[in-house]
Amino acid sequence: MQDSQLILSDEQVITANATTVASTNVIDLGLVYDHKGVALLSFGPENGRDRLIVTVGIKPTAGTALYLELQDCATVDGTYKPVGIGIDSANAIPIATLVVGYEILDVPLPRGLRECIRLLYTTTGDWSASVGTINARIDSGSTTKNQTPVRV
Repeated sequence: MQDSQLILSDEQVITANATTVASTNVIDLGLVYDHKGVALLSFGPENGRDRLIVTVGIKPTAGTALYLELQDCATVDGTYKPVGIGIDSANAIPIATLVVGYEILDVPLPRGLRECIRLLYTTTGDWSASVGTINARIDSGSTTKNQTPVRV
């Protein structure tokens, strides 16, 4: 079972017409603890064991492509800035690729994050009639997959 404090998007429907949509939730790293019971903000993610995982829940039915970026901020209601993890517009993922279970990202959280993090999804094409969903969470553990995030 996934800790709800570690979920950025839980079956979040992205219905936007060529615009950006923030993740449903913001994670406050000062309130969340890693697999050893240490606040993530205290020491940062440990040796790549805390990961950002973004997957497709339901295949989108409209739109052209999707790209996203991880953002951080010192306070929940402050101004969020990109941290350099995500998929940039030049590498937007075509809608045909976004099938159920497709893993968009599985990358270690970077060190030096400010207290609050969120994802910003950007759509190309008209997603306003789409029923597709996105899941995003922080999870502990390593991966055997050879994936390198596209830096934005």
